Amino acid sequence: MKGPNGKISMVMETKRGCPQGSVNGPFIFSIYVNDLPLVVKNCLTLLFADDTQLCISGPISRIDHLKEKLTDDLARVFNWMTSNGMTLNVDKTQLILIGNAHTVSQIGQISIEVDGSVIRSSDSLKSLGLTIDCKLKWDDHLTKLCKRYHATARSLYPLKSVVDPIYLRIIFNAYLLPIVSYMIIVWGSTTKFNISQINKLIRRSARFILNIKKFEPVRELLRSELNWMLVENLYQYSIVRFMYKIINKQCPDYFKDLMVCKQVLTPYNIRGGDKIYCPIVCKSNYGKRCFTVQAIQLWNSLDKSITSAGSYEVFKRRSKLYLTFNLIDNIHI
Repeated sequence: MKGPNGKISMVMETKRGCPQGSVNGPFIFSIYVNDLPLVVKNCLTLLFADDTQLCISGPISRIDHLKEKLTDDLARVFNWMTSNGMTLNVDKTQLILIGNAHTVSQIGQISIEVDGSVIRSSDSLKSLGLTIDCKLKWDDHLTKLCKRYHATARSLYPLKSVVDPIYLRIIFNAYLLPIVSYMIIVWGSTTKFNISQINKLIRRSARFILNIKKFEPVRELLRSELNWMLVENLYQYSIVRFMYKIINKQCPDYFKDLMVCKQVLTPYNIRGGDKIYCPIVCKSNYGKRCFTVQAIQLWNSLDKSITSAGSYEVFKRRSKLYLTFNLIDNIHI
């Protein structure tokens, strides 16, 4: 391979690893680290290319025990990397404690030791484009989302004078919808204030496309003319699509026991036997924001003609129409 000075690089042999920057590099690396979860004994291991995460959960009263288990698994990972010719970048290794505001404040900052280095917990970290904060309020992530949405929308404004309105709607939909919908199934249970801030941006874009003045109502036109959803609808839409895949066994096996039909719990033919049973009893608003609770509550509120759809595409079409024009206000968001 010739360099910028015209010289040819030397040919060298490597017995392990994978070439950086190659097309097959990510796939080869995924195979290379595929057995890493086998050495982890206490934590749930999440792998995505070169991003590896260890997750462990438990009650606040056992925080010291959880730290010991996490430290033990990190030592196992460190030994595995050493035996496979890799090194752990401690400077890029982050730790976060996630829980409700009272629990996080009560515990405070925690730390663990890895290979002689101390890793202290931080208030937030970024994972696959999602900024996760310790109290799961999603303020940092949504602040960045609003800035990105606003910058992208402003860059598209000059197109209005040169692009047909039909294509302008397509362009706005293609560039702005992915910004809002990315990971919404995770952060969609945020505060009403955060949701309102994003909805303002969506309404502003709709007014621009439809030539509506600043303070004129646009909610109904947003649905009927643009076929756009506000954040509440998008969040619900992402939940029901995920639920459909779980119930119809189109998700990985570790989701199969997440939802149980009421009919399975009794041998009798009971009313509402096709509904999903919720085993969680919510004692606080924080508990009501739990994904399992919201997902089951939303799914059970759908009409049977939607939940019994024969294919995923049919379900998406029916559920989108239902959620767009019949917003379910009693779902806790």
